[in-house]
Amino acid sequence: MPEETDPIRKDFCKKESLCKVARVGIRTLLIFVFVLALMLGMLAMAGGTSAPLRQGIEQYLTQAAQMHAKVGTLEGVTFFPDVSIHAEDITFVKTVGDENPAMVVERMDISLPFWSYIFGSRKMEEFIIEGVHAGEGVLTPHALTIDKTALELTGGAGLPESSWFIIRGKYDKRSIDLQIPVTSEKDGVRTLYRLPPPGSIGKALEEAGFSDLAGYLAVPIVP
Repeated sequence: MPEETDPIRKDFCKKESLCKVARVGIRTLLIFVFVLALMLGMLAMAGGTSAPLRQGIEQYLTQAAQMHAKVGTLEGVTFFPDVSIHAEDITFVKTVGDENPAMVVERMDISLPFWSYIFGSRKMEEFIIEGVHAGEGVLTPHALTIDKTALELTGGAGLPESSWFIIRGKYDKRSIDLQIPVTSEKDGVRTLYRLPPPGSIGKALEEAGFSDLAGYLAVPIVP
């Protein structure tokens, strides 16, 4: 076998076992990249509005709310490149078969990048929940109505832009109108917002005179 003339390669491969380890490592890395790409491709095709997806969403909401959930209209679910859910007419009952729902959510639009969901960075492209009606003692001691809670960008057209997390509704006959400042950043052509930590929501409610409500809404919004 002719002697290796490349000094860099000769130094790197002076031991045959080292070369074998390098080859195995490269092959393992390539296999990992291939499997990851395959999995992400499958996730990208896994969304939709199928019955199994609807059942999965209902099971998740049931566990989260500790009430039986039913999704009236599932407009779409995606898993990659964004994790998203768009649904309407979500009802919750305490016991299966109850005709009168304990809570209703008229609309839910949530979308966040896949990697934000995986690493829990709280970056979201869209967060809108509208028409929440919860009876007395369901979520809070008194009846709670959330007309809209969302991430919004104000300004533009020459005015400075500001990002907000808003909560508008009514609790115990008192109107709620909160604006909590949040950070945002451009990701290509879209804007990503960072959800406020639960503590800031509770603090804003206390400052607005809703100390009795702060402990109930100061909870993580997404897992």
